[in-house]
Amino acid sequence: MREYIQKNVDVFAWSAADMSGIDADVVCHRLNMDPKTRPIRQKMRIIATKLEESIHEEVKKLLDAGFISEIQYPSWVSKVVMVKKGDGRWRMLSPDSDASPDVKDVSFITREGCFSYKMMSFGLKNAGATYQCMMDRVFKNQRGRNLEVYVDDLIVKSRDVGSQLLDLGETFVTLRKFKMRLNPQKCVFGASRGMFLGHLLTPAKVEPNPNKVRAIVELASPHNAKEVKRLTGKLAGLSRFLSRVGEKCSPFFKALRGNQKFEWTGECKEAFRALKAQLSQAPLHQNPKEGEDLALYLGVGEEAVSSVLVEHSGQLAKWSIELSEFDVSFVPRLSIKAQAVADFLADYIVELEEEETPSREA
Repeated sequence: MREYIQKNVDVFAWSAADMSGIDADVVCHRLNMDPKTRPIRQKMRIIATKLEESIHEEVKKLLDAGFISEIQYPSWVSKVVMVKKGDGRWRMLSPDSDASPDVKDVSFITREGCFSYKMMSFGLKNAGATYQCMMDRVFKNQRGRNLEVYVDDLIVKSRDVGSQLLDLGETFVTLRKFKMRLNPQKCVFGASRGMFLGHLLTPAKVEPNPNKVRAIVELASPHNAKEVKRLTGKLAGLSRFLSRVGEKCSPFFKALRGNQKFEWTGECKEAFRALKAQLSQAPLHQNPKEGEDLALYLGVGEEAVSSVLVEHSGQLAKWSIELSEFDVSFVPRLSIKAQAVADFLADYIVELEEEETPSREA
């Protein structure tokens, strides 16, 4: 792997000057604005001395790369905003969302002068959508097969070690074709597990990022009715990720019922603990292997029909699929051993009301 990467060092950008830019025929960003709109000229902000050094380095890097140029009489002027990145470094954001529709006038001001962008800045309206459109076009033949990409996050996936170099080679060819470069500081190769879009990817499953779910795990129990209402409101926003959320939140609603004194009962504590455990664990998904038999289980309720596909190993494969597009063969099973199926049936079981026995006439 190391020798292969060394032979393809040209796909990495070791400095900003190594990035020549994407051809405008691939994608071009435009802002549709009324030409009669009055230009906005923001004043320069007073910035801490330690951040001035970061701004100076960023401006110098952009000038050397040819991404910006100094401008004397700007129409639109935006102040710079410094944001701390995850690795401890500072990122300069400019211009903001009120930038001009003309690239020549997309300018920002610092103590060193006023500069305009020659290329698309991520501070522009819908710049992220334009970048995603570009990535979709560039990797249209690989997305979903051996590559996944979201804005500037890219992952090359391989089913086995033998095909990994082939998948990387195909990706490198695409990068060269469109004159794109990778950031060597953010690249990891030959990893069996890694972070992608806030999730921990492993060969067996997709796990949540422990740092992302820490707030849920450490969430304290409500102490009054107002905090319970705030909790139920948040759970309502997450209802599409939780099955039968109304039933699971019923102890909270009981605690708010009437004008009785607030009491956080044992039933509320158990429901709160169960909801936190469910929200802090991502559902297990896995791509089925070609030619492998999957067992289909149906949960039939009074108003909905739900389905689940389970491998023979008992791992959950996919929820709520469209069965009409596939040939489905039913094979009855005498026993259900998969824990995933047991959990599925427990969530969707329907309690039938007991029929009243008619009284006999004397």
